[in-house]
Amino acid sequence: MKIKLIFTDWRKWDKEKHCSVYNTDIGTELCMGEFHGGTTFDGEIYLNKENEKELTEAIKRGYQPIFYIDISADLAYAALQPNTSILRYKEKICQLLLFACKKAYRKHVSDDPSIGWDELGDILCDALCNAMGSDEFVKWNESYSQGFHY
Repeated sequence: MKIKLIFTDWRKWDKEKHCSVYNTDIGTELCMGEFHGGTTFDGEIYLNKENEKELTEAIKRGYQPIFYIDISADLAYAALQPNTSILRYKEKICQLLLFACKKAYRKHVSDDPSIGWDELGDILCDALCNAMGSDEFVKWNESYSQGFHY
């Protein structure tokens, strides 16, 4: 089923609940790129016919489902599929890292004015989060700011 993913909010798990960070400094930083209220992405969701019918009927009645994204679910799904799924996932990560490296090179070495520093930061963060996982990125980033490097 083809769907439109409409970004609404940044949230963080905080003491047993998801809290919006939209109106905070980090929320402002996160919203500098494409992920801000109203941004729409093309997507696809795989449902059996019964679930697709249920979802379609609820939407027709004016109800909107809300989903969270869990990248670890991609890894778990890929692990259950033939090896080609894992290879495609790893290929996507490599493409993201290559894209980020090219942008960083253009900005740092060639001083490309078409790439902003905030944009480059978002691109690098996105690539690292996808490669490392968001939790590992946060740990790495926090340890780096405390003087530990790994």
